[in-house]
Amino acid sequence: MKARPDLCARALAAAGPAYEAIQNAGEPAFLKTAATLAAERVRDGLPLRASVSIVGFRARKPE
Repeated sequence: MKARPDLCARALAAAGPAYEAIQNAGEPAFLKTAATLAAERVRDGLPLRASVSIVGFRARKPE
């Protein structure tokens, strides 16, 4: 199966962390940029994978 940068871009767009980028840049610009960056990582015979950095916060109510 051949790597599809356009599908990788759509998968990233569906993830929560992409929300703010899409709101600021617009979905067409986000998809175009994500597909371009994904295309740079295509290697023959290997699946296309994306690295996503996520920061989370946890809080506790004081006792």
